[in-house]
Amino acid sequence: MLSLRSPALALFFSGCLLAQTTTFTPQNQSPLATVGLLLIISSIVRRKHAIGGWLFYFMSQVLLGAFVTLYQLFGVATAYTPGAWEDKGLYLLFLMAGVPSLIITSLLAVCVVMLARTRAWPWVIDIRGLLVAEVAFGVLSLAIDLVYFPNDRNRDILTLVRPAIFLPYFFVSKRVQSVFRDKTWNSGSIQAAELTGP
Repeated sequence: MLSLRSPALALFFSGCLLAQTTTFTPQNQSPLATVGLLLIISSIVRRKHAIGGWLFYFMSQVLLGAFVTLYQLFGVATAYTPGAWEDKGLYLLFLMAGVPSLIITSLLAVCVVMLARTRAWPWVIDIRGLLVAEVAFGVLSLAIDLVYFPNDRNRDILTLVRPAIFLPYFFVSKRVQSVFRDKTWNSGSIQAAELTGP
């Protein structure tokens, strides 16, 4: 049985990250495979830290995903201009299928950075809301792509994996609650910091 600490599960998530961004063939080996492996190793090594384990993996995946999305966006920016489309209705469907994901990815990256900096509970609530939105718009994108852009359906399905796994994680994780809500992850350090001041 796979647990949340299973390396096989971590490898699966890394594969999902890679599938979102590349088409893997022996001739097209992505450096993201190496980055995914480094994320897994870092997550395992940091599992004893407040921001470690699956939380570190999630945060790293969001930031890497935002970087890759931004990088790829520059390559296809002309596809987002109305002049590139003869059928304006198809253009609107294309925007509905893709733009929400770009916005959510950007907002998630901001929330992850702010959560790491402040360790404030409201950022966790914002991340939960964005993951819900990612599921909702991911399903909408999949529905549009099944009909109008069938080549994108596999990417859409894999894009739904992250929020489907991490949304429940952000509700049930003892680490998330301990670090951000209760501030008891390393209670000895927290108490010492309170006694000595900022």
